[in-house]
Amino acid sequence: TVGGTAADTATLSGLYGATPGGTITFGLYAEGGCPAGGAPTGTAVFTSTKTVTGNGDYTSDPFTTTAAGTYYWVASYSGDGNNTPAMTDCGDTNETLTVIEFGTICGYKCIQDCHEKECGLPGWTITLYHASNGTEYASTITGVGGKYQFDHVPYGTYWVNETLIAGWKQITPNKMVTLNDANPVAI
Repeated sequence: TVGGTAADTATLSGLYGATPGGTITFGLYAEGGCPAGGAPTGTAVFTSTKTVTGNGDYTSDPFTTTAAGTYYWVASYSGDGNNTPAMTDCGDTNETLTVIEFGTICGYKCIQDCHEKECGLPGWTITLYHASNGTEYASTITGVGGKYQFDHVPYGTYWVNETLIAGWKQITPNKMVTLNDANPVAI
């Protein structure tokens, strides 16, 4: 998620010499700067260099995510007197980092034409569905005052749907909401 951290690990094996040396540089590239199956063409959004002290695992410094998107790790080994340089390709297996953003969807289930907190209806089931395919994302029950809230919802478009209770009539239709940078909280 945006604000989280990520790191990459490279494994060196089969290197020759008493103590293979050189460096490994980890680069993280945005989607447009890293064509699948090839070398990066853009500037890395993050780099971390580690000194090689033999065969084994090397891990980059942590990268703190700042924007949603798809990113690709590339590890480059500099080589040394006994070993040739090497680099992973963009889009190698398990080298993709997908960063998503989250928002909040909240509201109240109330008696029609009543805008007082006393008019909220507790105990109603409110369900979020993905608008793209109709699958359920999450469900909750309205609390005191009729409030419902879904936190940490990935950006996207959702249907907010109430489960009708016998004896009641739905007045307001189910609502479609979109979470994005311009609208991180939908009410």
